[in-house]
Order: sequence, then C-alpha cells, then structure tokens
Amino acid sequence: MPWQNVNDPDGTGHQLCLQVLGNSCAPACVAMVVRKIKSTLCDETTARQKLSTLMGNTHTTGGKNWDDDGTLPDVIASALSEFQVHDAHSRRNLKGVLIKDFLKRCTKSRPGIAAVYWKQGGGHAVVILGKDAGDQNLLVLDPAHNGVVSIPLGDLPRYDPPYNAQGFAGAGHFAPFLVTTA
Repeated sequence: MPWQNVNDPDGTGHQLCLQVLGNSCAPACVAMVVRKIKSTLCDETTARQKLSTLMGNTHTTGGKNWDDDGTLPDVIASALSEFQVHDAHSRRNLKGVLIKDFLKRCTKSRPGIAAVYWKQGGGHAVVILGKDAGDQNLLVLDPAHNGVVSIPLGDLPRYDPPYNAQGFAGAGHFAPFLVTTA
C-alpha cells in the first residue's frame, strides 16, 4: 500500500495515501478520510471499487479506467457514508467567499475532500485538514505529493502545490465542489 507517515508544520502526524493510478486521487482521498475519522484500515483499492460501484460500474476490479477517467464529485459523499463516515455532505456550486469559508471549516479531526481544477485542464481531489495553528495556512493532504501542502489563506481559492514525485507542478484553483464531514 502506498501509505506514508507525514507531519504537518504544526508537528501533527498524518497518514498520506499516494494515488496509485493516474486519476485515482478521489479513491486515495476517501481512503485517507475513512482512516482518519473511523481509525479503520481502508486502502485505495477498496475505495476505488466502492466509488466505481456507486458510479454504476459493477466490475469487481474497479469497473472503470482509473488512468483516464476521474470521479464525479457527488459520488464521494456517498462513498464516505457507505464507509460509515456520517455527516458527509456534498457542497456544490460554491462561489468565492463560500469556497474559502468551507475550506477553513475543515479540521484535522473532521477533514473534507475538495476538487481542484488545473489551469492546463483536468481536475484533482485533495484532503483538506483545515488551518494551521497560526491561522495562516490551509493544510492539504495531496495524494500526488509526498507530504503536507501548505497554502497561504490569502491565496485561496488558488491551489499551486510544489512539484510532486512525477515532476508536475500544479497551477489551479479549488473548484466549487467540496465534501465536508462535519
């Protein structure tokens, strides 16, 4: 399993699940949130199968091409509910200040999953841990990066993480879709 133990700038430890396939960021995020909230072992493969089934694919291997196809944002909250993460809600069509507000409501004990749109096209999913102890940065577990990404609150809704393990530097913004767990 592609799990790593990482520390945020406040010194809090987190378990980061690196995505295995090109577009398996949402399953990796679901696995991280389930593990964080329920203290239950959930891996990306299990989350991938659950999401695939919820999207109408019934193949036991995951049912869709996770290298080419992403995940519908509304399905993520349903998957979390099926893993017994109660109070998971999909927030859609958020604008400007609302996106920032919902991102800041997430906490290390009740994280959210946010969609990101890349400027060069495509999308991504990340786990939002909330603000750091100094209320200066938003802390993000990104399944394509080896560590906790800190985004200055003043930069929101921009999301420009550093280079990841594959040499890709993201340039994008948080999309108007967010799954909250509180």
